[in-house]
Amino acid sequence: MDDLTFPDEDEEDEVEEVERDEYKDIEDVFADRSARRSTGFILDPWPRIVFILTIIGLGVVLLTPQSIWAVWNYFILADYFLIVLVGVAIVFSLVIWSKAGTHRLRWAGPTNVIVSLICGAIGTLDTASWMFSGASLFVGIDTPLIALCMVFVVFSLYTLWLVQRSFGPQQR
Repeated sequence: MDDLTFPDEDEEDEVEEVERDEYKDIEDVFADRSARRSTGFILDPWPRIVFILTIIGLGVVLLTPQSIWAVWNYFILADYFLIVLVGVAIVFSLVIWSKAGTHRLRWAGPTNVIVSLICGAIGTLDTASWMFSGASLFVGIDTPLIALCMVFVVFSLYTLWLVQRSFGPQQR
């Protein structure tokens, strides 16, 4: 009785194998598409980033009420400049991360993304706090933090530039 096989069982196994193979092909297609997109972004990220930063800039300029703009225009422009620096730092970080491969310096990319995002968020929130309440986001600080945040992001960009040079060919 144990040696009896039913013909339907063999057909179900074949159907399952065919369906799995079809899913593997579909997964490969999606993996290829995402790899091409990320490779395309890493090869030339600037058109997309410039478009996003332009939209943000237009939103900042066009959506700010005139009464706020008249008083805080330099802070608003400085905040937009900080956002641009953060966007550039993120792009450089992603490029460094992709070029590093298995090199120890590959962690400079994600670390600088985190530092840049934190500095951008703190600078933007502190500027908004100064505009709406006349005080810093953090109690006890009497000056806006946007300049300090910009300095951190600029140093982050400089660090990324140094790391990028370490991946290039050695020139003597």
